[in-house]
Amino acid sequence: MLTNSSSQKKNRILPFACICFILQVALAPDIVLASGQINFALIFTVICALSKRDNTTIVYAFIAGLLFDLLSTGPVGIMACLLSIVAYLVVDKIHVNLFEDIATSSIIFSVLALMVCLLHFLIMFVCGSVTSFIPSLIYRVLPVFILTSCAFIPLAFLYRRLTGAISMHSRNASMRPTRSHKLHL
Repeated sequence: MLTNSSSQKKNRILPFACICFILQVALAPDIVLASGQINFALIFTVICALSKRDNTTIVYAFIAGLLFDLLSTGPVGIMACLLSIVAYLVVDKIHVNLFEDIATSSIIFSVLALMVCLLHFLIMFVCGSVTSFIPSLIYRVLPVFILTSCAFIPLAFLYRRLTGAISMHSRNASMRPTRSHKLHL
């Protein structure tokens, strides 16, 4: 019986989305460095974009950003717009598979996280939600970037575990004959 892998991926994204939402609501307010919290919506967006590779990821990113905006104190729509842009960039321009190369995925995520944190801060500053530039940059943007970047790797492994993905390296290693299984011609 053949199954559609796209529908299987959709079924696996919903539990991961619920996990990220619960973590954003329950855990993020408790893990604070200076005045920065983990942005689980950004982590969800990049993990989905790196693994799914289709345009529905942009819709998921918009919804995740909208939920993030509704849970935060800033203007609604900023993070939704930023995460939609990030999802588009990752799906369309970046050709790295999360399941094959976690190190490169982490580097890409760190660059995107820094970009999103800075842009979110600058938009909030222009809107008047942030009054002091340098202290907010040091005590808000930098901690959000550090915490979010540190939380990416465990959640990426969790997503890989949820989807049952095996990296190409371990798949090829398990297919190699061992000494006990040598082929004799």
